[in-house]
Amino acid sequence: MEGRSSVLSTFAITIVKTPLQLVTPWEPIDPAMATKFEDEYATEIGKGHPLYGVPVRAIGRRIDRDDVLFELLRHLCDYAVVHLAWSGREESDPRWPSFELFLDEELMEKCIRPAQEEYEA
Repeated sequence: MEGRSSVLSTFAITIVKTPLQLVTPWEPIDPAMATKFEDEYATEIGKGHPLYGVPVRAIGRRIDRDDVLFELLRHLCDYAVVHLAWSGREESDPRWPSFELFLDEELMEKCIRPAQEEYEA
């Protein structure tokens, strides 16, 4: 079609996450304290661990155990709950520290609320 100009439309999609609402036994981690949890994560996760090399941001912790909720910054899943040992050393067994992965849309239903029900029982 001679004489017709081609118009190329461009658009962007912005995904806005709903702010995470933690409930007991979870509590938010103060951003000023997050480095402590992120450093221990980096120390304990050994080369054979499935989360090795995955950058994280510590956002919550359970008050009744050593579970820490991390936002995964470069991973197919959005969050991981990692049971830190606070050993200050790399774990030699790639099964440790133990962890569970969650997508954004399932975190409340499969992690946060069940923990609350268990804690209040």
